[in-house]
Amino acid sequence: MPANGQRSTAAEPHYLLFAEAVPITGDEFGWRFALQPVGDGEPIAAEDAEPDADPSRLALLAVVRGLEALDAPSRVTLLCGSRYVRRGIRYDLTEWREQNWQWERFDQVVPIRYLDLWQRVDRALAIHRVECCWGLWSTDHAPWERATESVTAISGAEDRPARNETTDGTPFPPVPAWAESPLSRTA
Repeated sequence: MPANGQRSTAAEPHYLLFAEAVPITGDEFGWRFALQPVGDGEPIAAEDAEPDADPSRLALLAVVRGLEALDAPSRVTLLCGSRYVRRGIRYDLTEWREQNWQWERFDQVVPIRYLDLWQRVDRALAIHRVECCWGLWSTDHAPWERATESVTAISGAEDRPARNETTDGTPFPPVPAWAESPLSRTA
């Protein structure tokens, strides 16, 4: 680690991580993630159905599974449509950790929702540099193309105009053919 306490970023691979909860049928949901290296490398994707789980938990689970799929410290641009997940990563996680994974709700101190998953996110953030952005993985259009069109960088306001590149100017990779998901093809 450099003398200033910051991690060196020169050798870190950079990935785009798309993560979301997916409606399967009626009130059933699943999760999915797609991890695309920026530059060379093989993409990684996974998905599963989770009966009786709500979309917020599943979106968070998709993020956890995506970050845990990386085998070395990496730079990750997370594209997620879940406001709950983005806000938790950007603002709440540090406070929850400092308050022993609890928060005040209606004048009572209670454990945070999905403690198991938030602690896994916290461990992953100790390994990876994650930039959390707003992005959608659309089922009616090429998902990577649509998501890269709707990215908003976290360094500014939530509604800052989208750019077709990461905040450091690196262009997003082309839309991969493997990104279409069977979970998104429901009637």
